Amino acid sequence: MKFDYISRIIGFVTILCSLMSCSSQKLDILSKIEKPNRGRLQNIWTKNLDPIYETGNLPITTGAPFIHAEMVYQGDQSGDFMAYDLETGRVVWEESDNQPINSQANIYEDQVVYGTSFGRLISRHYYTGEKKWAIDLGESIESQPIMFQGRIIIHVRDHRIVCLDAATGKIFWNYQRSIPFATTLQKVAKVLPLGNRLILGFADGYVVALSLEEGLSTWETKLNNGNRFIDVDNRAIYFDSSIVVSSTLSGVNYINPQNGQITKTIPLNSYISPLILEGGLLVGTINGEIVRLNIDGKEDFRRKISEDSISSMALLGKSQLSLTTMKGELLIIDRKSFAINHKRHLGSFSHSSVFSEIVSYENYLALLSSRNRLYIYKLL
Repeated sequence: MKFDYISRIIGFVTILCSLMSCSSQKLDILSKIEKPNRGRLQNIWTKNLDPIYETGNLPITTGAPFIHAEMVYQGDQSGDFMAYDLETGRVVWEESDNQPINSQANIYEDQVVYGTSFGRLISRHYYTGEKKWAIDLGESIESQPIMFQGRIIIHVRDHRIVCLDAATGKIFWNYQRSIPFATTLQKVAKVLPLGNRLILGFADGYVVALSLEEGLSTWETKLNNGNRFIDVDNRAIYFDSSIVVSSTLSGVNYINPQNGQITKTIPLNSYISPLILEGGLLVGTINGEIVRLNIDGKEDFRRKISEDSISSMALLGKSQLSLTTMKGELLIIDRKSFAINHKRHLGSFSHSSVFSEIVSYENYLALLSSRNRLYIYKLL
């Protein structure tokens, strides 16, 4: 009897242990399934950079933040330029230039360089804010200064390219483009340095190659025809031995960098430049689609992710992709599956869109909405 009783106890304990083991395995599986997506974001801080304005006159910005050395650099329309601590949002330094700032900053050695809407290009020490030099270029500066081989190359509002010495601000040369049309999109393209040339688009529908040393045109290629809104204001990129330029009218164009000849055109219209991704290109279209082109320029994936135009794209962390739309949506998407891991709208502010670049730095994401709100997110 004792042996039979003990056997039953042992059997019960064995069954109980087995059930507990199965239950534990189920819990492990459930925990993996219910684990939050890696694409979720945390808004770690936000700054309201709205200037003082009269009722009904909403000040809209097209500026963008810049991240360097764990700091976020951002100017505002009141004329203040700030350096914030990336993690906490603490103001490291702040300087007033008394001129609206709509351009994205850039770094050259220990300088942070940015421009104002009144045409003043300013260089400050990146950590202290001490002014190193400043120069008036005569027209609004709205694009990011590009640093290349000790020079600053910048596209200003009057369709002029200015090349300066990055250390001193001394002007080397100017290239002036004659634009016969008054109806342009009022944007300017960033410069793509490529070897001893500078590649960029203009408001007259042309892509132009300029010599780095003298600023002389070496070739010109017409992308868009007509006399209204034919601007080529997306930055050119270099991919698989071709210059790739997209626009809202002409699609995605592959151009021979030696002679400017168009070798291929893909009929995908976009407000932004394609993104190099996994050996191909990702295009965000004006109708809210993302389209992947393989190395041969052939479409191998398409998905509609918004009812509105894609306004910016950036890689985020090791496996995610961040996108914004003209309606102020922010989406985080898995790079391989293109599943949407996270989606949110940038606040409840009226007309809160994103017209400029979103900026990623490791697992951090920075963006400035059209309503002058600076958002810093962290990928969980």
